[in-house]
Amino acid sequence: MKINLLITIISLTFFSCNSGSSTQSSLDSSVVRKDTPVNVLSKTLSDTVKKADTIKSDWNYSDDINKMDDSKISYARLSSTNNLNLSAPYDGDNEAHITVRKKEGSNNVILQIDKGQFMGDVYGTNIRVRFDTNKPEQYYCSKSSDDDPAVLFISSANKFISKLKKSNKVLIEAVVYQDGTQQLEFNTTGFKWTH
Repeated sequence: MKINLLITIISLTFFSCNSGSSTQSSLDSSVVRKDTPVNVLSKTLSDTVKKADTIKSDWNYSDDINKMDDSKISYARLSSTNNLNLSAPYDGDNEAHITVRKKEGSNNVILQIDKGQFMGDVYGTNIRVRFDTNKPEQYYCSKSSDDDPAVLFISSANKFISKLKKSNKVLIEAVVYQDGTQQLEFNTTGFKWTH
C-alpha cells in the first residue's frame, strides 16, 4: 500500500511540474509553492499513512526470565471492556482478562476473572467465543494446575491466537458460579504476537 501511495505522489509531482511552460528545472525548490495541490495532497496522504501505522491497542506486553533455567517468558494481556455483574461475595468491580503467554516453547491462552469462580467439572469446561461478527465457536478449557477457580486455559491456543490477530472484538461466554452465563467483551484491535 505504501508503494502505491509513493508511486501516486511521484506521478502527481512529475505531471504537475511538467505541465507548465517554464523552462526552469522541475526540481528547483524555489519554484514549488508549499500550498500547491500536489503538496497538499502529498501531506494529506503522508498523514493518513502515519495514522494507519499507529493503530491504538489496549494490549499490554511484558517479558520475564525464569530464574531456574534463564528462559524467557513473554506475555500479552488485555482487560475486558465490561464488568461482570456478580452477586456477593464477588460483587463490585470485576473485569475479565485474556493473557497470551509463551512459556517453555508453548503458547497458552489464559482467561481469568478478578473475582468469582468459573463453573465446570474436575477437568474443565466449555466456553463460547465470537470473533468480530463471525459465528460463535466452542472452545474447551482446562483448569489451572493449582485449581484456581478464576482461571481457565483455553485449548487450541495457536488457533485462538491466530483468530485474535485478525479480530477487532471478541465476545466470550462462560458460566460463573451462582450467576450463570456471563458475557465478557474485549477490544482486541492491534494484537501482535510473533512468538
